[in-house]
Amino acid sequence: MKRFQPLIFALLMGFMMSLALTLLITVVRLGFVESLIREWIRVWSYAYPAAVGCIFVFRPLAASLTERIIARLEK
Repeated sequence: MKRFQPLIFALLMGFMMSLALTLLITVVRLGFVESLIREWIRVWSYAYPAAVGCIFVFRPLAASLTERIIARLEK
């Protein structure tokens, strides 16, 4: 089951981050209007797949940079 860890991580992190950020951006853009939920879900439906894709692309780089930073801080 460990082999599914990167996929599950990307799906969960992408879900949480895209949900939070699209809500914030939608509220800032539109304010608290009647169509807020509909517009938020519409925007989120584009953001979620993009977020998951970005996690798959950038996770190895972020992990490598994190290791380098930690190594330098431990010196």
